[in-house]
Amino acid sequence: MVSAVLGVEMAGQEATIIFLGLSVNFINPVYIGDEVKVNCEVVSVREDKPIVKLAVRCTNQSGTEAMNGEAVVYIDPYPIA
Repeated sequence: MVSAVLGVEMAGQEATIIFLGLSVNFINPVYIGDEVKVNCEVVSVREDKPIVKLAVRCTNQSGTEAMNGEAVVYIDPYPIA
């Protein structure tokens, strides 16, 4: 789910997102029929390379946290044709 948000929403048609790492903690279960919201927040950007560290969080429809963690991605400015 996190990869879908980053690949579609963050990259769009302007770039390609390459996952370098993902570390998550599953805190509460998610059930069939639940509505899940994914939130990705930029924590840091390296100055020498387009490498971005993100805090990731998933919550259900009542706001209960189901997952949290960290993702590290490389943003390639040249999209895959």
